[in-house]
Amino acid sequence: MIRRILFVSLAVMGRTVIYHILGILFINLAMTIYQGQHMPLQERLKNRIELFNEICISFSSYLMLLFTDWVPDSELQYLYGWAMLSLIVLCILVNGFFIFKFGLKSLKLIITKYYQLPKKTIVIRS
Repeated sequence: MIRRILFVSLAVMGRTVIYHILGILFINLAMTIYQGQHMPLQERLKNRIELFNEICISFSSYLMLLFTDWVPDSELQYLYGWAMLSLIVLCILVNGFFIFKFGLKSLKLIITKYYQLPKKTIVIRS
């Protein structure tokens, strides 16, 4: 919640773009450090996935610097665009793998629970 408020305040306050970029970079760095040191989730794997996502966000923020006027060559910016796209695809594939893995695990548990329920027998009285 605090992160979102800081992002909005960066967007609204000031007219200098460099402060916006630096603010985003520092917020991302602070969140990555927090995730790495405190491990706020209960499961180790989920903490690692969250840390991976924070690192992907930080790298994409650093790559955004390369789309500014600091890199005058448009061909080089085009190549940086492919690097950004590769990073996004990597993040989607890794997160998709874990979503698929956890989804199959939940589905397996539901099916196992369903088939282990005692079957009710129908008694016909004549």
